[in-house]
Amino acid sequence: MAKKVLVLCLITILLVLGLYIFIEDRNRSVIFSENRKITKTLVVKKSFTLTKELDLMRFQENKLYFVNWNDGTIERMNLNSFKIDKTFGNKGEGPKENLNISMYEIEEDSFFTYDQKTHAIQQVNFNDSLLYYKKLTTSLWGSVKVGESFLLGGWDKGMNYKMRFEKYNMPTSNFVEINTDPIFNNVKFSGLVYHGFFIKNKNYEVYIPFSNDKIFVFDNSPSFAYSYNLIYDVPNPEFRYVGDELIPDRKNFESNSNAFLDDLNNLYILSRIQKDSDSMIVDVYNIVNKKYLYSFKIPNFKEEEAREIIKVKSTLYVLYNSSIVSYEF
Repeated sequence: MAKKVLVLCLITILLVLGLYIFIEDRNRSVIFSENRKITKTLVVKKSFTLTKELDLMRFQENKLYFVNWNDGTIERMNLNSFKIDKTFGNKGEGPKENLNISMYEIEEDSFFTYDQKTHAIQQVNFNDSLLYYKKLTTSLWGSVKVGESFLLGGWDKGMNYKMRFEKYNMPTSNFVEINTDPIFNNVKFSGLVYHGFFIKNKNYEVYIPFSNDKIFVFDNSPSFAYSYNLIYDVPNPEFRYVGDELIPDRKNFESNSNAFLDDLNNLYILSRIQKDSDSMIVDVYNIVNKKYLYSFKIPNFKEEEAREIIKVKSTLYVLYNSSIVSYEF
């Protein structure tokens, strides 16, 4: 009799544990509010093999630009020859030299960089002449240039890692906080939960969290315009303390790894949500109409996943670890 009671108790415990795991797993799963519409098949046009690691791909005047963090330089690719044809800057201290480029902007005849290690902003023209240089006492990490200002997104560690947005005005050197979405007041560690990156076109700036399903749109004032939910509901990332530092949980989802905003205000998000082993997925939205449009797959190239994307007219440029590939779109 005692054995039967013990067995029944064990079965009950296992059932309760199984139910808990099921509920917990469901709570930590991605739920789609709208089914993906997979369209388009990409066809390779050209490819270029890299001999160095490049990041932060940008487009300007029929050229692609990249950061080479190891050398502290900006590399330029001519899209006619599809080869790297010029390098700007170098690694070292002082004007025109970069130790850790965390942000850069390409303009018509010059480029801006922000060095995370020296906290210096500089503007250099393509003839290698220094046009502007200023060291700051506050970091511009996680920023985008808007006119004569920089739009920043980050967190205040002294305010329990609350998300905050600011703009830094270059002529006045003033920082002004921007009022944004009230959701940040209701989410614990919101600056970490919504940690992400900026992209922009001529009309808007968009802040995209790496591990969340909500994006934040700004106009060129720059001021906050609105937030918008993506087609998938991603559980908020979770964190735990190790000593005095918060670290992310390994179960967190990395939903949005890169993005691009075209001149028609169409937003292309390179997503890891429900991707295949041999491809990544791009979800396309129009941020003005606030509508999901369609999705398409980017195949792995030489067994490498796509890392960054830029669309120019009917061509999609994709940066992989060791290659740059152009696809007919």
